[in-house]
Amino acid sequence: MSKITIEAKFTPSPWMIEDRTLYRGDEMIIDNDGHFIAAIMQRKKVNKTDKQGAWEETEANSKLIVNAPDLFNALSDIIEQFDKIGGFEGLSDLQDSINILGRKALLKASL
Repeated sequence: MSKITIEAKFTPSPWMIEDRTLYRGDEMIIDNDGHFIAAIMQRKKVNKTDKQGAWEETEANSKLIVNAPDLFNALSDIIEQFDKIGGFEGLSDLQDSINILGRKALLKASL
């Protein structure tokens, strides 16, 4: 597979969950300068009495989004190191998986 550089087009990290939230438990994601990145809205649960579960899910979604730039950079580093090392004898299926799935994930994240 050919080496391709995938440029990150998102706001540079770090991203943070804003200390003050919006209304009803929704959360704001901001960059290092305090600029707005995203709002995470709390999903309504089928069981409307499960407010703790709804909050935990919103918090987990927020943490995933906050860490997205670092996840992108880590995957990019993995692919870069893979390109430097090259192949490993007897591991062609694993190599193909790293190349195809890793690059596919980076491309999706950079669109």
